[in-house]
Amino acid sequence: MNNCQLENYAPDEEQIRRVGSLLGIARQCEDAGIIVTIFGGYGLDGAYGKLTRSHDDIDMLVSDAQIDGAKTVLETLGYQRDLDEVDKYVYRNVMLDPLFKVEFTGLSTLEQFTKKGTGYFIPSEANASLDGQLFRAMTLRGQKDIIKIQNARAKQKGWSDYPSAKRQNQSCLIRELKRKNIV
Repeated sequence: MNNCQLENYAPDEEQIRRVGSLLGIARQCEDAGIIVTIFGGYGLDGAYGKLTRSHDDIDMLVSDAQIDGAKTVLETLGYQRDLDEVDKYVYRNVMLDPLFKVEFTGLSTLEQFTKKGTGYFIPSEANASLDGQLFRAMTLRGQKDIIKIQNARAKQKGWSDYPSAKRQNQSCLIRELKRKNIV
């Protein structure tokens, strides 16, 4: 039995603004020659081609050599550094949406958790779209591995469990994308 409700989601104005933020960041990074790969909820929704639920953050992966460039793009767009952890950067734009955050990390962090090469996770070209704008989203096989990595890190760091509704949405999207032969 399929409990997926992927087609029933109607984004509110806040979520529409958040998608605009994502697309603006992706466009500015691309214009600056910075390759960003979106993963997590927006990555899966982009591969699916539409929003399927609300999102509270953007998860991005950037090459280590382009981290400073990504920081500059975010700061140019009005984002401010909120929190630095050992392995990720967190930015917020309090003027746009104080609850919404952009989290990104470098490829070397990913390499700490897996021996699979970057080609396993990062597509060679844009493979996702929201509101008609193309961007790079992590490969489906990479998304599945990232979920496992994030779950292990959450346990290790004592973070709270991922909300079950979001986990169910991810599972539904992954099944549907596999059914459509999207890798």
